[in-house]
Amino acid sequence: MRIGRYRIVPGGDLSRANLEGAELRSVDIRRAQMRGINLRAAKLSGANLAGCNLLSAKLSGADLTGADMSGCQLMDADLRGARLEWADLTGAKMRGVTLTMATLAIATLRDADLFEADLSGLNLHGADLTNANMEGANLTGADLGGVNMTRTNLRGANLQDADLTGAKLNLAMLQHANLSGAIINGASLRLAEMDFVRLHGAQLNADSVLDTKWKLAWRLVTDGAEGLNLTGVDLSNADLTGAMLHDATLRDADFSNSMLCDADMRGTDFRGACLFDTDLTGARLNLSALAGARINAGTKLDGKWRTVWKISTEGIGGISARGIDLSQASLRGVDLSAADFIATDLREADLSESNLRGAALMKSNLEGADLADAELEGALLHWAKLDKFTRIHPKWRKVWQLASFGGSEADLRDIDLSNAYLLFAICARRSCSAQTCPAPISRAPTSPVLCWTRQIWRVYSGPMPTSAMPAWALQTFPGRILVRRILVTHQWSWPTCRMQIFRAPICPGLI
Repeated sequence: MRIGRYRIVPGGDLSRANLEGAELRSVDIRRAQMRGINLRAAKLSGANLAGCNLLSAKLSGADLTGADMSGCQLMDADLRGARLEWADLTGAKMRGVTLTMATLAIATLRDADLFEADLSGLNLHGADLTNANMEGANLTGADLGGVNMTRTNLRGANLQDADLTGAKLNLAMLQHANLSGAIINGASLRLAEMDFVRLHGAQLNADSVLDTKWKLAWRLVTDGAEGLNLTGVDLSNADLTGAMLHDATLRDADFSNSMLCDADMRGTDFRGACLFDTDLTGARLNLSALAGARINAGTKLDGKWRTVWKISTEGIGGISARGIDLSQASLRGVDLSAADFIATDLREADLSESNLRGAALMKSNLEGADLADAELEGALLHWAKLDKFTRIHPKWRKVWQLASFGGSEADLRDIDLSNAYLLFAICARRSCSAQTCPAPISRAPTSPVLCWTRQIWRVYSGPMPTSAMPAWALQTFPGRILVRRILVTHQWSWPTCRMQIFRAPICPGLI
C-alpha cells in the first residue's frame, strides 16, 4: 500500500512522514519505524501497529479504536484526544506520553509502562492494567470503574477523586498513593500494599474489600475515632495525617513509622504505644498520656511534648523545667519530687496524684491545673498563679494563700498545716518575746516559742545551734492547729516573728 510517496508496509521506515488525516483502517504496518511521524486525525482503527517505533509521534485526534499497539514505543508521543477504545497496548512504553482528552475505555494496557503519565480526567472504564507500571502517574478524577489493576504498580500515584467503583486492585502496589476523595465502592484491594496510602475522604461501602488494618486507617482519617478503645491495634506505616483521635485509648498500639502530622490527639492514652520513627509534627497532644510510650531519635515530636514524654516516662531527674511551657501536659501520677517548676507554665496541666513533695512551684502558672490528690508536702507554692478552676485540696490552697499573700489576718483555727512549706510567710507583728507572749508554750531559751495572737501563729527563736534544730512534734495547742514538724535556725534573733512550717526531710534548714 502506498500513500503518496510513502510505502505502508510492515517494517517500513516512515520516520517523520506526514500522514495527517490518512485513511489507514486495518492496515498492517507492524514493526515499522515511525519516529516523529505526523498521524494527526488519521483513521487507524483495527490497524496492526505492534512493535512500532512511535517515539515523539503526533497522534492527536487519531482514531486507534481496536488497534494493535502492543509493544509500541510511544515515549513522548502526542495522543491528545485520541480514541483508544479496545486498543491493545500490552507492554507499550508510554513514558512522557500526552493523553489529554484521550479515551482508553476497555483498552488493554497489561504490562504497559505509564511511569508518571498524566491520565487525569481520562475515561479508562473497564481497561485492563494488570501488572502495568503507573508509578507516580496522575489519575486525578479519572474514570477507573471496573478496571483490572491486579499487581499494578501505583506507588506514589495520584488517584484523588478518581472513580474506582468495582475496580480490582488485588496485590496492587499503592505505597504513598493518594486515594483521598476516591470512590472505592465495591472495589477489591485484597492483599494490596498500602503503606502510607492517603485515604482521607475516600468512599467505601459494605462491598469494598480492604484489609482490616487499612479499613481502620480509612475510618480514622474519614470519620475519626473519638473515645474509641484501640488497644494493641497495628497502624504502622499508615498515613493518619490530621486524624481525629482525641480521647481515644491507644495503649500498646503500633504506630511505628506512621504519619500523624496535625492529628488531634487531645486526651489520648498512648501508654505503651510504639511511636518509633513516627511523624507527630504539629499533632495536638494536650493532656495526652505519653508515659511509657516508646519513642526513639527518629520520632518527630514537637519539643514541648518530647519534654513531657521524658518527664512522665523517665522522671524529672536531670531535666530543667524552670520557666518552660508545660501547659495542658499530662503528668498524672508522675514522681515530680523536688522538681524545679519555678515560673513554669502549667496551665490546665494534669498533675493529679503526682508526687510534688518539695517541688519548687514559685511563680508557676497553675490556672486551671488539676492537682487533685497530688502530694504537696514541702512544696513551695509562693506567688504561684491559681484561679477558681485550679483543682487543689483546700489545705494546700490555704498554704498557697499564706505563702503568697501572708497571714496577718488569717483565721487558722481548725486548719491542718502539717508538712507545709511557709518560708517567707511573714506575720504582721514582728516584736514579741517569751516574756511578753500572751500564750507561750515554752519559755526555754533554746526552744521555739509559739504564741497565738490575733489568730496568727508565730515562731520565735532564742539562741540556737548553727545547724537546723531537730523536728519538734506538737499535737495540739490553742486554736486547734495541727503542726507536725517545725524547724528553726539560729539566724533569727528574738524580736523576729515569722511562720515557718515545713517538712524537715525535704528542707533541711531555713535560709
